[in-house]
Amino acid sequence: MGRFAAAAAALAAARPAALGLQVRDDAEATHPNVAVCMTTIPSHLTTAKGFGALEESLRSVLLEQDYPGRITGYLAVPSRASVREGTGYPEKEAQELMRLMKGRLVIVPIEHDVGPASRYLGCAKMVSNPDDLIVAFDDDISYENSTISSLECAKRHDPEFSWTGHRFMGLRGFQTGQGADGFMMHASDLNGFEEFIESVHKPCFKVDDLAVSEWLTNYKKKPVKALEEKQQNVDACGLVKMPIYKSNCWMAPDKRQKSGERRICRPVIQSVNSLRNDHASGGRGEDMKVCTDALAARCSATDKSDCASR
Repeated sequence: MGRFAAAAAALAAARPAALGLQVRDDAEATHPNVAVCMTTIPSHLTTAKGFGALEESLRSVLLEQDYPGRITGYLAVPSRASVREGTGYPEKEAQELMRLMKGRLVIVPIEHDVGPASRYLGCAKMVSNPDDLIVAFDDDISYENSTISSLECAKRHDPEFSWTGHRFMGLRGFQTGQGADGFMMHASDLNGFEEFIESVHKPCFKVDDLAVSEWLTNYKKKPVKALEEKQQNVDACGLVKMPIYKSNCWMAPDKRQKSGERRICRPVIQSVNSLRNDHASGGRGEDMKVCTDALAARCSATDKSDCASR
C-alpha cells in the first residue's frame, strides 16, 4: 500500500465522528443522514481544470445544499493505479480537497477499481446504519442546492423505490437511474453489491448505471422512479426544476416533437477525460449491449426467474 492509500485508510478508519461531524442539531436529528458517494480519476486531481470541476461538484453537494440533515461525502479511491489512466492517486491534492470541504469529505480507499461504480463501494464500506440514505453523484457536475432535499422527500414518501432526477429505459426492459442526475437509495440496499459488481465489472466498467439499476430492481426489488416524471408526492414535495444539476439550456429544432423543437441542457462545468466525451466508447452503444448481456447471463446463472427472461 502506497503513502496515499495508507493515509486514506487512516482517514477512513477514523469515520466521520473523528472529523468533527458528530455534532447534530435538532434539524439534523429529524432527518436521515445522507452519504454522498463519488469516485474520481487521477487527472481530475492533478490538472487545474479537473481539480476545479471536482471541487465545484463536491462543494455543490457538501456545502451548498438546503437539506437540514447531516451530509457526509465519501470519495472512493482505488488503492492501486487507476484502470483508465494507469497511474496512482496523488496524496497532496486529495488532502487539499478535504481541507476545502471543511471536514465534510472522507477519502475511502477501496481494493479494486470497478469504474464509476467504485463510488458505491466506498459508501458501502463506510456507512453502517442501514437507514441512512446513499446518493451517488458524478464528480464533474455541479448540482442545484435543492437536489438532495428533493430526492430525500421523494424517497421518504415512497421508500420502496430508488430515486433519481432522470431515468431511461434500459435494454433489459426496466428503468435505469443515473448518477449524473443523482441516484438515491438506502444504505441497506448496498448489502451484497460488492460481490455483484465484482462479477460484472469488466463488461459494465463504463456503464455502472445499468449495473446498479439491475441490482436495485431485480435483486433488491427497489425499481427506479424519477423526479423529472413528477412521480414524487407532489403535494408533499412539490415540483422540481429540471435538470437538477446546474445547466445551460437552449431550444433546438426537432421535427419529431409536436412543437417542432426540443430543449437541450448541458452541465455548466465539464472536466477533463470525461466518459461523456469519449464518443468512440464512452458508455454508449456497444458498451451498453455488452453490459446488458453480462447482466442477463448473471441473472440466469443465479436462477432468478423473475429477471432472467428480461
